[in-house]
Amino acid sequence: MSEQIGGLLNMNTLSKFLQLCTTAIDNYLNTLKRSFHIATISPYFSNIRKEIKKMPKIYFLDLGLRNALLKNFNLPYYRQDIGNLYENFVFRQFLDRLSLDEIHFWRTQQQNEVDFILSDKYAYEVKYNLANFTPSKYKKFMDLYPDIIFNLIYRIGKPEKSDRIFFRRL
Repeated sequence: MSEQIGGLLNMNTLSKFLQLCTTAIDNYLNTLKRSFHIATISPYFSNIRKEIKKMPKIYFLDLGLRNALLKNFNLPYYRQDIGNLYENFVFRQFLDRLSLDEIHFWRTQQQNEVDFILSDKYAYEVKYNLANFTPSKYKKFMDLYPDIIFNLIYRIGKPEKSDRIFFRRL
């Protein structure tokens, strides 16, 4: 689970991997939520019935705990999971300003995804490396939800210098 930050939480897959029933896993996850170690966000749909059926995304509220569980305290430049860490970092920034109920994500069966939808007004895609951003991947979202303002958050700068975070509207 520690490796899945920013990923979909599939209870059946987790159940098979851990060889535990889904009820036990649900109890463990609820305990982790109530003790403020993890948070989940639900998908964004205009149809609430679809939203309830879809898998949530999971984030750690304390990335130090996550790093300890993975035994990985390397500098960002040397991390394979830097994109996930960066997305989790941005999630924490949003959570400091909004309630969990105001933060969603959007994903289709065709794997189109937008990392965050905030208050049904703003959409944010998060990329650690701007080279990994392909604008055409987000056209479907912008066509379906023209009233939601789409933004890109990305990190620029060299790792040995102080990093700056920028976002731009598309």
